[in-house]
Amino acid sequence: MKRRPLLTYLFLFTLFVGIDFLVKEWTLANITPMALSQTQFPYGGLAVFHDFFGIDFSINLVFNKGMAWGLFSQYPQILLIFRLILIGALLLNLFVFGERGKGDLPLIFILSGASGNVIDTFLRGHVIDMFYFNFWGKAPFAVFNVSDFLICLGIVWITLQYLTRPKIYASAT
Repeated sequence: MKRRPLLTYLFLFTLFVGIDFLVKEWTLANITPMALSQTQFPYGGLAVFHDFFGIDFSINLVFNKGMAWGLFSQYPQILLIFRLILIGALLLNLFVFGERGKGDLPLIFILSGASGNVIDTFLRGHVIDMFYFNFWGKAPFAVFNVSDFLICLGIVWITLQYLTRPKIYASAT
């Protein structure tokens, strides 16, 4: 399989991290922090749409010291170390041990997302989250950012590649 050039990876990584950084900066400059007790749409943020098939979407400002849903927020240093190890493992897989090919792009998505959140942690001591969905008024989704979206997209992409790859069956003769 043809290998993608390193410059393509560097360009995509820089693009994704840059978009994440700019969206976070815009959110910091334009949105007031969301109070956890707010229950009325747009939850202290900027309303994007309300009751679209029962779904609300707003842009809010949330400071998150943890990961999704604020998990492990009481252990930010351990989470930072975990993220740095993940970035190191992805870099090793991408450039040293892995076979480069179609599986590279999802790794770039994950690497960009993890790096964006680590940069946030180093700059601010927490991650800036902003996208907030509420489903049918009863199921609020975790507030997330561009980095989180990139990580999820990369994981879904890898999963789909794994599930749709040709199956090789060994013959038992």
